Amino acid sequence: MFDFNGSVSVSGAFFWAVVSISGLLVGSLIGIKVPLSHRSIARTMALAAGMLIAAAALELSADAIEEVTSLAVGASSLIAGALVFSFLNSRLGEAGAGDRKRCGECVAQPEEASSPGSGLAIALGTMIDAIPESLILGLTLKGTSKNLNIRDHRTSPLIA
Repeated sequence: MFDFNGSVSVSGAFFWAVVSISGLLVGSLIGIKVPLSHRSIARTMALAAGMLIAAAALELSADAIEEVTSLAVGASSLIAGALVFSFLNSRLGEAGAGDRKRCGECVAQPEEASSPGSGLAIALGTMIDAIPESLILGLTLKGTSKNLNIRDHRTSPLIA
């Protein structure tokens, strides 16, 4: 499965792919076969979202803090970003986005006519959510572009 130089064989990669996706398959089967209340679904989703956010935040925060000049600058930048995101999220909730994308059984999802601006609030929320992700993706690609052999179109066109 593993080579002495740390590389993984095709069969080893397939094995780890099956292991990593097995939780998704088990969860899907439980979701299909077992009737779950909205409260248990909400708790499961909250736990999963929290774990995902924590894992991403730890991974990205450690890398970001290593790149800045001091720990204080890195930590304050991360806190400032979280505060801005939370503030904008609360404002969007007040603008009508709070009850959008509901299942309709527990809380009725409002129509745009009864809650004007809620569709726009959802669109703005999606945009706000995409900004940090796009920045991370762009900065990651910029930082690894030499390894990926990506050329800058301004200095060296792909077609000579």
